[in-house]
Amino acid sequence: MQRIRFNPADQNFDIIGSPSTYGTLRTKRYQETISYAGVRGETRKNASRSQICRLVRFADMLIKDNETTKLLRFFHESFIHRKNHENNSAFVLAWQVIETWISKRWILFLQSKRLTGNNVRKLIDWNVDVVIQTLHISGKIDRQLRDTLDQLRMKRNRIFHRGQFASEQDVESSVRLAFKLLGKWLPNTRLKLPSEKKPAPRKRGIEEAALRVELVDDF
Repeated sequence: MQRIRFNPADQNFDIIGSPSTYGTLRTKRYQETISYAGVRGETRKNASRSQICRLVRFADMLIKDNETTKLLRFFHESFIHRKNHENNSAFVLAWQVIETWISKRWILFLQSKRLTGNNVRKLIDWNVDVVIQTLHISGKIDRQLRDTLDQLRMKRNRIFHRGQFASEQDVESSVRLAFKLLGKWLPNTRLKLPSEKKPAPRKRGIEEAALRVELVDDF
C-alpha cells in the first residue's frame, strides 16, 4: 500500500508515501513502520494511471458500505498479523469475519421464514454454536463447512477462556475460511490469496517479494 493524493488540476495521482505492507492501523500508533521491502532490496511494480483510477472507483464503492469496510479492515489486520507470526491476533480477527458471516446468514434465514420483527429479534442472539447447527440442519450450510466452523469455534473458546495459543495450522484455516466467506460480500470482485498465484520469475540476488492480498475488480 502507498499513500496517494489526487491532483484535480492535473487529473493525476501523486505518490506521497512509501509502501507499508508490514503494519496495521493499530501498530502504527506505537512504532514507526519499517519498510522491509527497502531492507530486502525488493523491486516493486508501479501502477499505471488507469489502474489507480479503477482502484479509486472500486474503493469509493466499498466505503459506501460500512459493514464491508469493517470486514475488509478486520481481514487486512488478520493477514498482517499472520505474516508477522502473531497467531492469536490473526486468528481472533479472522474469526470475527467468520462469525459476522454466520450472523448475516442466520438473519437471512430467519427473514425467509417471514417471522415478525419481534420474533426475529428474539432469535438473533442465539448462541453461535446453536446457530451453526441449525443452519446445517436446515440445509443452509453443508457438513464440511459445519465441521470446520465447529473446530474453529472451539479453538476460539480455548483462546479466550483458557488462554491457549493458536497454532500455524489454526491461523491458516481461519484466515482461508474468512477470505472465502469475505468474497460473498464482494460479488463484483475476484478474490485470490497470493499463495494461490503463480510465482513471478525471481531475479538473481533479490529475495522473493512478500505475500500480499490483492483485490482484482471486474470493471
